[in-house]
Amino acid sequence: LMIRYGTEQQKKEWIEDLNQGRRHFAFGITEPKHGSDATHMETTAVRDGDEWIINGEKIWNTGIHTATHDLIFARNSGKAGDADGITAFLVEAGWGVQVDKLEHKLGIKGSPTGVIRLDEVRVDLARHMVIEGVCDGYEATFKDFGFDLAEPDDDRLLAWLRSRTIVPKLVSALDHWTWAEQGL
Repeated sequence: LMIRYGTEQQKKEWIEDLNQGRRHFAFGITEPKHGSDATHMETTAVRDGDEWIINGEKIWNTGIHTATHDLIFARNSGKAGDADGITAFLVEAGWGVQVDKLEHKLGIKGSPTGVIRLDEVRVDLARHMVIEGVCDGYEATFKDFGFDLAEPDDDRLLAWLRSRTIVPKLVSALDHWTWAEQGL
């Protein structure tokens, strides 16, 4: 994400430290009420002069145990259910990010997670990672995971969803989407 969507200044500041392991950021996108459906994000970022004010809560915040910063996704425009208006901010761990709980998972020690809360956390404009009007933060995230949101009916993705089961239902039957509209 940093290489693809960071500003030139952020890249200068971060890339070498990331490569050397001197700094790293946690990844905060999942929320308590909506799980992996980030389009219904309730964490907000409101512009106040030269800063953003971020309020919200994240669960399964990957890497928060040892992170120097947290890459927080927040809604700064748009409405619930839309991917538009979700963007990312580099929030330093000491800037008011409250770690409410650290998850200690059996067998997944390489991916530590936690629950965090942000109450009136102020972030300067230079920490706004995804430039508004250039790239949507939600789209950027999923492109880096290998999904192209511009083609939600991608045959490969639908074939994969149709073939997977979770005791004993199809994965496609578990989500709240209207799968009939998706052609499943």
